[in-house]
Amino acid sequence: MRLLISLVLTLGLAGCASTQEEPVSPFQEFIDSGIKEAPTLEHNDEVYEWDETKSFALNVTMIAGGHDSLSDAKLPEDAQREVTSGGRLAGFLVDAWAGTLTQAIAFDSLTRQRRDSYRFDPYAIVFVDADVYNNELKGSEDGGFNHVFGIIKDELTESIRSNYNDNSVAALRWNKASSMNWEPRFNLRWNPDTDFVVTFDGAACEESTEKNALNMRDGDSGRFSEPFTMEGIAPWEDCNIYGEVNPLGYTVLNGEREVYAFKVTLSNNYFTPKFAESTSLTWVISTYWKDGFHTIRAPFPFVTYDKKGWLFTKSNDTIEVK
Repeated sequence: MRLLISLVLTLGLAGCASTQEEPVSPFQEFIDSGIKEAPTLEHNDEVYEWDETKSFALNVTMIAGGHDSLSDAKLPEDAQREVTSGGRLAGFLVDAWAGTLTQAIAFDSLTRQRRDSYRFDPYAIVFVDADVYNNELKGSEDGGFNHVFGIIKDELTESIRSNYNDNSVAALRWNKASSMNWEPRFNLRWNPDTDFVVTFDGAACEESTEKNALNMRDGDSGRFSEPFTMEGIAPWEDCNIYGEVNPLGYTVLNGEREVYAFKVTLSNNYFTPKFAESTSLTWVISTYWKDGFHTIRAPFPFVTYDKKGWLFTKSNDTIEVK
């Protein structure tokens, strides 16, 4: 009798356990909600006055706010200044000898900050003719985002497709509503300012991850790493580059073409050398940047425009982009 009661009790407990429902994750709750919010752009009425005394390259960077490290030089190699580790060490030793160790550490920290401010990641600029912007985009529901994004989408996806002979690539608008549900513990790489994502698989994904240039998603760690887009979850979840678009205002490009400018910032610039060579976007290329554990260097800074590389030289020299 005791054996029978024990067996019945065990089966009853097992039955209860089998009917217990798993809790719904915040990730799934957001998907099920169907909430969506498309990216938009706000009009920027700032005007940049083209400076004929500066190179084309320097003028372009000034549209985006400029960089302390960049200036026109006689030789392109001298156009980007950098605080060297040797100079930092010398300053540290002098301060440690003349003052306190605390002062020396403070000096070193300040020098590091200055060095970091001299370095910058590459970025792109999209120029839209002023008449198109004023007549078709300004004041529209999305502020012209879909037009600007359409240019970015076509250029970046075609570059990856042609460079890797692989069609496993797409660029999708980000679902901005995901920012309302953002919590750092779900995904440390989820940027609420994201406007679009370039998602890809195949050879491009394999190469960038093998070189430790692109961190793959966190997999089963429980972090919120899935890319939310207006079209749903991106088709490839392992390899993604996130992008932001920011209006810069109006200028007369090279004193000839009236345009509105939009800065495009990518979360990862491993493919930027290929983008600079194979797209018609304007790229601002620095001499040094890192993506993951992968370091990329250029012999000198330059700006791409009209299939040319424009140097930061007083003679306004150009090169073939390769």
